Amino acid sequence: TGDPAALDRLYALFYDELRAVARRQIARRGGATLQATELVHEAYGKLAGRALADLHDEAHLLAVAARAMRQVLV
Repeated sequence: TGDPAALDRLYALFYDELRAVARRQIARRGGATLQATELVHEAYGKLAGRALADLHDEAHLLAVAARAMRQVLV
């Protein structure tokens, strides 16, 4: 709540898991022009502007990130 660096720390902690989510999202779409790393970075850009104080746990963070990745792919 109010810590601007909190998302950066979460991002670093979950980076490998976020890449795995990105790979699954890309595979579900039959491939994409983005690589997993690029998709994670694009999703981060979408999330960085949002208030994430309502996140409840790790699963919720990953679900929100997966939604952001789907939006990027669409």
